[in-house]
Amino acid sequence: MKRYAVIGSLVVLVLLATPVAAQEELPSPGITPDSWLYVFDRAFEWLQKLFAFTPEAKARLALELAAERLAEALEMDRRGKPEFAARIAEDYVKEMDEAKRYGEAIAEAATQRDIKEVISRATSIHLAVLEKINPDNPLYPCKRKAEDVGIDVALTLEEKAKRQLDAAGRRAEEAKAMADKGRAELVRQMVEDYEEQLNKAVSYGEALAEQAKKKDFEILVAEATSIHIDVLEGVLEKVPEHAKPVIKRAIDTSKREHEESLNRLGEVDPLKAVELQLKFAEKMLERAKEKVDKGRIEEAEELFEEYQAKVSKALEMIDIAKEAGMNITEITEKVVLATSKHLETLQEVHVRVPEEAKAAIERAIEVSAEGQEKALEALRKAERPEEAKETEEEK
Repeated sequence: MKRYAVIGSLVVLVLLATPVAAQEELPSPGITPDSWLYVFDRAFEWLQKLFAFTPEAKARLALELAAERLAEALEMDRRGKPEFAARIAEDYVKEMDEAKRYGEAIAEAATQRDIKEVISRATSIHLAVLEKINPDNPLYPCKRKAEDVGIDVALTLEEKAKRQLDAAGRRAEEAKAMADKGRAELVRQMVEDYEEQLNKAVSYGEALAEQAKKKDFEILVAEATSIHIDVLEGVLEKVPEHAKPVIKRAIDTSKREHEESLNRLGEVDPLKAVELQLKFAEKMLERAKEKVDKGRIEEAEELFEEYQAKVSKALEMIDIAKEAGMNITEITEKVVLATSKHLETLQEVHVRVPEEAKAAIERAIEVSAEGQEKALEALRKAERPEEAKETEEEK
């Protein structure tokens, strides 16, 4: 018996002599927790841990074992054995914590960086596998742990901010999935987590020093929050009355961060901010038109007001760009063409809405017409009458 123990130990040492490579996919689940052989599988892992002497070896081994736990948990979930899946999910969380802890304990900066990159890649793989796992699934703690570890080991503020923003997006989608199932309490929890993670993402983004990175991140926030708002408004329609306040608050948070991200972008690149304002203004208009078609006039009126605000903000940013000495010819041409399209839509909708809703549309028409005229005037003053004439003919 002693001879077999010695041989087993030697095998372990040989295995540990070869560095564990970053896996590009999850391993096969192999022997699963519902097998009588599983205890021997875990015993062998215990020996591996015993002979991992350095923080680097311990971190790599913990990451490898975390991948095995995740593969096993997924297999148990697939087989309809949630009790096994939940237990192994807890072990996955422990192994990921170990990987992060040992990775941070590495003294050499270059080696620590390498390990963090390996852990970061692994969490991306794990999250891709867990993308469809929702809060009512026993594997959900694995998803949240992979997110948290991925954010913690990110080497730059930019990467932390992006990962946190991605996490916020997942919470919005999970809230929608739980609303579809009528799980109001889980909807509430996901929406609260969404707000927290969105705020963290923005705080990381605000700390970015490089203007180019700041610009790219603000664009990401503006685009992402626009999607989040759509998802959350869908959730709002499905939850009971007592759950609506927290959803409305999250929508307000999304709208605030959306506008503030565009304002911050305007400080870095006002022309890009104008382009996005026009894009989102058109989106507001299309959504308002859909609301009118469904007879939801009050909601349409709110969207028309949001549309007006975006067009007005776009015009303000053009003035800022002009004062900064930027060439505004191209963007003003875009304003003319966009507002021309908007006016057609507004006039079409104006005919179909009840009398009490016409005032909101008429105000939006005024804003569009004013924006169009202001843009044409800017083209004329820039001594580009030919562009102004051509643009007027196109609209």
